[in-house]
Amino acid sequence: MAPVLLLGGAFQDRDSWTRYQARLAPLATTVTVDLPGSGAADPLPASYGLEFLADAVAHMVTELGLPPLNVMG
Repeated sequence: MAPVLLLGGAFQDRDSWTRYQARLAPLATTVTVDLPGSGAADPLPASYGLEFLADAVAHMVTELGLPPLNVMG
């Protein structure tokens, strides 16, 4: 299976996915990240929307040279 990118939502951080990572580990590599404005990252102004966060994910994938990913949120 292609690697799985786990994206959290409100009041979550990258560590919120620990129990899922354990279940997915035999099937695929998992990638977690604190997107801007979540987890340990600095807060974002309200004017930053989903497009900004999607661009941040695309930038991360490109910079890390990751293969195509399955995304779970």
